[in-house]
Amino acid sequence: MAKIYPRLESFEYEEKISSVEDSIKSENGRFFFHPNDAELSWLPMGNRVDLSDIGKLRDAIMSFKSSEGLKPDSSAQKRTEFDRKLGLKLLDWMDITPSIAADNGMWAYLNIMVIPDLIRLRWGYTEKGEEQKINHERYYDTNRSYLKKLWFTAYMIHDADLYTKMLQDEIDTWYDRAFTRGMDAYVNSIYDSFHKNVKLYKLDSLGDLYREFFKAINRKLAFINYYALGKKDLECLHDECFRSAYVSLNGKELPELSYHKEESLSSENSPKRV
Repeated sequence: MAKIYPRLESFEYEEKISSVEDSIKSENGRFFFHPNDAELSWLPMGNRVDLSDIGKLRDAIMSFKSSEGLKPDSSAQKRTEFDRKLGLKLLDWMDITPSIAADNGMWAYLNIMVIPDLIRLRWGYTEKGEEQKINHERYYDTNRSYLKKLWFTAYMIHDADLYTKMLQDEIDTWYDRAFTRGMDAYVNSIYDSFHKNVKLYKLDSLGDLYREFFKAINRKLAFINYYALGKKDLECLHDECFRSAYVSLNGKELPELSYHKEESLSSENSPKRV
């Protein structure tokens, strides 16, 4: 049976981060990855992981970074595009389940000991290419860990094309309010319901509406057992929350959909498919 390893205390992570950052600076941005068996104690189910697989994962990530042309002075848009693409790549490269992916120690190991030079490139520079201090939450924080957030957002938003086009504010709001409440089993239906209504009413999918939508869902969860609801009840709950979010944000009801009746009549009169 595989061993389950405890994660490190924050001060232990900070010590490792400082050591790695100093090493990268002394080598003019270069990083030499030399994994060893002792370091695998960071990983959940560490004795199922081959060191060569970790090395291959680093090679794949760094090769992808080079092919995408990520640089210290890359624009915010370029960095966001890179993040989305990398998230989708991680799904292909890492054969893990959400339960394993929930382990912060695994992602901290990958961020700090496997790809710290990518973390430095992605978060250690302004758009003008000037060095800036990296927020260490990007290495190991529960919600801000770099690779963890990319994997989970790519995993839970199953429409890859839409995922690459979403605003960063939408990604952040969705991730913070949905995933961290433990609603991973339903998060796709929540997300799909929101965008179904946005399309239906021809609205702009803005972060403010997103936030109000999740606030409405959170209020409902104070009185409803979300996991006990059936599919139809969930749809009704989502639609009700969307309507209340729109009213809260705009001070008026959603516009009437006058074409519903016509579509219904047209559907009734159309030939039946065999």
